[in-house]
Amino acid sequence: MRERRWSVWLPVLVFLGTALVYCATVSRLPSWDAETANLASWHIGRTGNPDLPLSDYPNLMSDASRAQWLVKNADGDDMIGRAPGVIAASVPAYWLLGGSDFSVLPGSLSAAVLSAAAMTWLFVLLSRLAGRRTALAATLVVAFTTPVWSVAADAMWPHTVTLLGVVGMAAAARADRWWWVGFWGGVAATGRLHVALVCLVLALGCAVHRRQWRPVLQAGSAGAAWIGLISVWTHWMYGRWDPTSAYDTNQFTDYAAGHRVDLVNLLGFFVSPHRGLFLWSPVILVLLPALVRAWRTLPDWSRWLCLGGLTYLLVQGLLNRFSGGFFFYGYRLQLEAVLCATPALVLSWSRAGRVARALLVPLVIVQGALIIPGSLTDLYTPEIDSWTTNGLWYWLQRRPAAIVGLVLASGFATALAARIVSGRAASPVDGVPARVESRS
Repeated sequence: MRERRWSVWLPVLVFLGTALVYCATVSRLPSWDAETANLASWHIGRTGNPDLPLSDYPNLMSDASRAQWLVKNADGDDMIGRAPGVIAASVPAYWLLGGSDFSVLPGSLSAAVLSAAAMTWLFVLLSRLAGRRTALAATLVVAFTTPVWSVAADAMWPHTVTLLGVVGMAAAARADRWWWVGFWGGVAATGRLHVALVCLVLALGCAVHRRQWRPVLQAGSAGAAWIGLISVWTHWMYGRWDPTSAYDTNQFTDYAAGHRVDLVNLLGFFVSPHRGLFLWSPVILVLLPALVRAWRTLPDWSRWLCLGGLTYLLVQGLLNRFSGGFFFYGYRLQLEAVLCATPALVLSWSRAGRVARALLVPLVIVQGALIIPGSLTDLYTPEIDSWTTNGLWYWLQRRPAAIVGLVLASGFATALAARIVSGRAASPVDGVPARVESRS
C-alpha cells in the first residue's frame, strides 16, 4: 500500500515542484520568436481570428530580425509565422487570462506548465525502466541542469512542444503502442515539422528489427493524420494547405544549398564554446562510453529513439547554423536529441566505468552552476561569435560580482540536491531496483 501511494503521489510532487520553479522563473522579456508567437496566441484567444493587423505594432515591423518570423499569407499580407503548436499551445491561457492589453506572461506560464508536464512524464517513464531513485536523479538533471529550464520552460519556444512530443513517443514505444507513437510524433511535429524524422526513424527501426510492419503502419497513419491537421491550420492561418507555410522555408533551403555538408557547422553543435552540447552538458560526454558498451543490451525502442534524435540533429546541421540565433541561454537546437538519448543513457549507467562514476556528480554540479544562472535571470547574449566566447563568460565580464555569486550559489544548490537524491539512507523513493528491459 505504501509503495502504491508513492507511485501515485511522487509524480504529482515532481510536477508541482517543477512547475512551481519553472513558473517562478519565466521570462517577461523573451525573444521575438516567443513574443510574436504569444502575440498571435493572444489575438486568437481574444478574437478567434488569425488575421492580426501587424500595422498596429510598428516596433515589430521595424525590428531587424523580422525576416525570422514574418511570412506572407495567400493574399500577400504580412503574418506572424510560427509553428502551429507553438501558437496553439498558449491560446487556452490567453483565452482564460489574456486581457485587452497584450502580455507575454500567459504564454510563458503555458511553456512552464507544459515543460513541467514533460519532465514529470519523463520521470514516470524512467521509473519503470530503472527505479524511482535513478529516475528522480536523472529527471532533476535534465529538468534543472540543461536548457530545458533556460529555453523550453522560459518562454514558448518550439522546443516546449517538441520535448513533450518526444517523451510521449518514448513512453508509447516502451508500451508497444504505435498508434500513440504516431500521435505524439505528430504533436512534436506541430512544434518543428522535421521532428517527424524522430518518429520515422523510431518506427521504421523497430519495424525492421522486429520484422513486423505494425510500428510503421500504425505510427505512420497517426502521424499522417497530424500532418493533415497541420495543413488545415496553415490553411486557416495563411490560406495555404502547405504544412510548411508557417515558416519562410527559403532561409533553410538557401542555407542547405550554400553549405552542403558543413563539418564545422556540425561540430559546432557539440563543441562550440557558446552553443556546444558537450560544454553545457558534459555529463552526456562522460556517459557515452557506457552507452557504447551497453548498446546491444538496450531495448530496441531506446536505441532507435536515440538514433532518431541524432538523425534530427544532423538534419538540423544541414538546414541551419548551429548557433540557433540569439536571445536565449545555452543551446536549444540540441534539446530534442538530448531527450531522445535520455532513456538509453539512463539504462546504460550500469555499464559505466570507474572514471565515469567518479566524475558524474561533480559534472552535474558543474552543469547546475552553468545553467541555473541563466535560468533564474535573463542572461541573453547578442549575436556573438560562438567559437570565441561563451554566454556565461560574456556576462561574467560585464557583471562579475553578481554572476560569480549566482554561479557559486547554483553549484552549491546542485551539490545539495545531488547529496539528498543520492544519499545512502533508505527512503520511500527507492522503488524497484535498476534493470534493463529488452524487447526483440
